[in-house]
Amino acid sequence: MILADSHIHTRFSADSSATLESMADAAIEQGLKTLTFTDHCDLDYPNIPDPDLFLMKKPAYFEAMQNLQKRYKGKLEILIGVEIGLDPSHAEAITNFVDGEPFDFVIGSSHVVHGRDPFMPGYFDVFSEREGYAFYFNSIAENALAIKCYNVYGHLDYVVRYGPNQDRDYRPYDYLDIFDPGLKTIIADGRGIELNTSGWNRGLKQAHPHLDLLRRYRELGGELITVGSDAHSPQSVGYGFAQAEELLKTAGFKYYAVYKAQKPQFFPL
Repeated sequence: MILADSHIHTRFSADSSATLESMADAAIEQGLKTLTFTDHCDLDYPNIPDPDLFLMKKPAYFEAMQNLQKRYKGKLEILIGVEIGLDPSHAEAITNFVDGEPFDFVIGSSHVVHGRDPFMPGYFDVFSEREGYAFYFNSIAENALAIKCYNVYGHLDYVVRYGPNQDRDYRPYDYLDIFDPGLKTIIADGRGIELNTSGWNRGLKQAHPHLDLLRRYRELGGELITVGSDAHSPQSVGYGFAQAEELLKTAGFKYYAVYKAQKPQFFPL
């Protein structure tokens, strides 16, 4: 049984209004033992009125997390993380943001890709669905080569959430020439990936990444994997974790990881 949710968001992220306590209480109700808060930080989010909207306010964040750890001591293990948007043009600033800080866990994700986020309207106005997916997938290898301060790469096929047909016609093996360089770099660097269950919560047939991509990661020698709901509200904490366990077993995994002080600890499936 998966007892740790390693990817959630709260009011410290621009796209969530959830309180820290509500997320912690939801985790306890779900029977979880560990909850890692991974609020957003994107250092240069384009075309928004407030350029600081997606910047994490680290002093307030760390203070709130440390107070939460004290409040829930003995009831729920609280770990401090961040989901940072990767972008080669900001590699030095991203590394400086993370280095020396008391993060237990750092998720590196492709959000903004050369100034475009698939989440925002207009992304597919200039791409066919296949082109838009490929444009996003190419960023994984670019980011993995340029930035090394993350522990796992987040939601590898996030773009599929927002495609005109979502995952109806999506087959990872059609993009292996794009995926493989990034996966090989991630593995060679001793980094991992995450199984992000939010795909199921957003009407997709698959989690992130698709089962075929999980299998490909294993075929290439990848073993490090965390599990996260990507919850932005209490109702989604731990979403789909029973299904996630079976998916990981099907893909050939025997363990999942939880990062503490940016070191993986392994738990059997």
